[in-house]
Order: sequence, then structure tokens, then C-alpha cells
Amino acid sequence: GINAEYGMLATNMIRKDLCSVNQYESSLALSGLSCFVSQELALDLSSDIMTLISSTRPFIRKKAILTMYKVLLKFPDALRPAFPRIKEKLDDPAPGVQC
Repeated sequence: GINAEYGMLATNMIRKDLCSVNQYESSLALSGLSCFVSQELALDLSSDIMTLISSTRPFIRKKAILTMYKVLLKFPDALRPAFPRIKEKLDDPAPGVQC
């Protein structure tokens, strides 16, 4: 139906911003997503957020970790594949990223 089409459109727009080379677009997408994440968005976007956990920018890594927490509250099944990357961040060289 029409709601499914809007949901898919919104998911794809958020994914585009998450994958942007512009760190500010990625940051804004992570911040927004952490406020309105649903179970469906968590399911669809968890792999994109996991990719950002390994970003070269500490600022993005930190936001991705915080957003992943919100995703895991809505979609706990994402913990198994995300756990190794989250565990690595305990020893992140940037102190602001360490969980």
C-alpha cells in the first residue's frame, strides 16, 4: 500500500544520508534516527550503522555507537552481528568513542 511506499522512501533517504561522504549529513542522519527509530527502520538500517561504527572519523564513530544502542532497543537481533565491532570500540584510540 501507500504507507509501505512511504516507509521504503523514508528508509532509502535516511540510508542515503547515512552513507554520505559529508560527515555532517551522516551525523544529522544518525542524530535524527536515534530520536525516531522504529523496529522496521532498525531492521533495515542496522547494517549501515554498523559500517559507520568503523568510520575513520571519531565523531561519526561515537554517534554511530550511540545510535546503535537505540537500534538495539528496538531490534535486539542486531546485537549478534554488531557485538564484535562494538567490543572493538572499548579500545578505540579516540577517548570520546570508547563505550
